[in-house]
Amino acid sequence: MEALIVLSVLAVVAAALLVTNATMGVALVGLACYLAILARICQASRAATGSPEPAAPPAPRKGLDRGTLLILAAFVLVAVVALIWQASR
Repeated sequence: MEALIVLSVLAVVAAALLVTNATMGVALVGLACYLAILARICQASRAATGSPEPAAPPAPRKGLDRGTLLILAAFVLVAVVALIWQASR
């Protein structure tokens, strides 16, 4: 699975090099979706590597888990990049 993630990152880098000013908005939305999907895949693989039958139910945690925080950080990052890009025009 790690090889597929590396290939997908290389594809994103290659696509980023081909983005024009006319397609920048769509590229940013695509990047946000890519980061959110990648964060969800990482979150699911982390959950799948745990023990199949936990001895006791996990204690409730306060706050957000890492996967959710990564998804939120990805959207914030893309929003900041979009704002900076718009301000520089």
